[in-house]
Amino acid sequence: MAAEPGAVAKLVQLMGSSNERVQHEVTEVLWYLAESRDDVRQHVAAQPGALTALVQLLHGSDESEQASAGRVLGGLAGSDDLKQRVAAEPGALTVLVQLLDSDNLEVCEQAAWVLEALAASSDDLKQRVAAEPGALTALVLLLGSGNEDALQSLALLAADSDDIKQRVAAEPGALTALVQRLGSGNKYAARLGAAKALSSL
Repeated sequence: MAAEPGAVAKLVQLMGSSNERVQHEVTEVLWYLAESRDDVRQHVAAQPGALTALVQLLHGSDESEQASAGRVLGGLAGSDDLKQRVAAEPGALTVLVQLLDSDNLEVCEQAAWVLEALAASSDDLKQRVAAEPGALTALVLLLGSGNEDALQSLALLAADSDDIKQRVAAEPGALTALVQRLGSGNKYAARLGAAKALSSL
């Protein structure tokens, strides 16, 4: 579908539809494309207004659309070349951090997933994510609820950055939550992630 001339551009245009069902179906297709090959991701992100439209959906009041837009952005951010562009989109980091506090679990999880993808990047981008007001605090709170993406995000942010390590360790409840994840009642992946995060601090 992505190879069809004008197809992706039309999908981006339809994200601005006032029909919520159309918006939902369009973002589902874009999510499929964003989870595809890297060249397809690049093609989606290159469409004028694509990233802006996705961030606008995050700012909306429809929780299903927020989650869908998060899935698309997370898929796009899986490409190393696109992480900087996603993070640079005006308002993207701010709204992602705000959504970590959403009452909707799926919205929280998708926002954390995008931030995890962005955290697996350059030191400069890690600093930008960590410097976003409330980011580390929100990730630590989400970590306490057992969210795996929050755990990985904190571990990736702290890796190879003494400054971020100190800031994560200073967050109230961070060390306690990580130690609790080492408990035998947790899955192996969770215990391993917590061990890696603690070793980074």
